[in-house]
Amino acid sequence: MRMNHHNTSLGPHGPQELPKKRAKVRKGSCIRLVVVDLDGTLLDASKVIRPDIKMMVRDMRKAQVRFTIATGRFHKSAVRYARELDLDTPIITSSGAQIIDASGWTLSDLRLSVSSAYKVIHEAEKTEGVLYGFFEGEALVNRPSTFTPRYSRSL
Repeated sequence: MRMNHHNTSLGPHGPQELPKKRAKVRKGSCIRLVVVDLDGTLLDASKVIRPDIKMMVRDMRKAQVRFTIATGRFHKSAVRYARELDLDTPIITSSGAQIIDASGWTLSDLRLSVSSAYKVIHEAEKTEGVLYGFFEGEALVNRPSTFTPRYSRSL
């Protein structure tokens, strides 16, 4: 089956064709909240939110279904998509480590203790591996690698 990349989504078994017709969201539905990932779900291959997806989010809000994002990305990388969708719900970022509301107020911020971070760094330094750490929305690395620039651009 040949798939148009503008009408596909990444499912558990690889790319899947999206339905031609949008599902209707009705007021009074038992669904109260929809949470989606960004990469491979909400965003297309060009990292853009398609117009029909934006319309679906608006339809959900009209039907009093709340919508938000949960992603492995940093907050500063994800918040632009929340703003593009005009979300008024908190977004979940950094693989669940941060929950920040639409005004920028941090509701939850789970971090390693300083002593735990030192232990991780100490153990990582015993290997030839590259250690990526994240602090205050910035990526830190113990040594550059060929992968570092590409990874940094993806954040």
